[in-house]
Amino acid sequence: MNHVRFTAIIESYGANPDRWPADERDAAMAFSGTHADAAALLNEAAELDQFLDGFKLPEAAMPRIRIRGHRGRPDIIEQFLNWLTPSIDDLAGTLWRPAVVACLPLLLGIAIGIGFPSDDQYRLTLAEEFELLAMGAIETETWNHE
Repeated sequence: MNHVRFTAIIESYGANPDRWPADERDAAMAFSGTHADAAALLNEAAELDQFLDGFKLPEAAMPRIRIRGHRGRPDIIEQFLNWLTPSIDDLAGTLWRPAVVACLPLLLGIAIGIGFPSDDQYRLTLAEEFELLAMGAIETETWNHE
């Protein structure tokens, strides 16, 4: 263990040894006990951890979309958007909704692709291919002679 690696561990994981990487924990503890600057760095990190633990963040609520239709009733668009938005309280149960809506264009494209006839119906016969090749050859000859 050296000072650079010890500093990186403290800056990444904080002063609590339980958060440190298990394979380096014993070496870091021994290093902090034998080096004064490492012990000072550990004390500073402990103060910072205690300061940060004092902060309590408010609960974040998922915003609801409000679109009003005629006579103040919820519009169909509002109902759809609220249904589409996953609920934070039941994320596992409602996360499938946006995924299904995102797959709808793909399914629509597949349905349209199946509905169109295949290219096999528009294949040229051998005689038609020869006629087209002949027309191309005639065009090339007249262009070369001019």
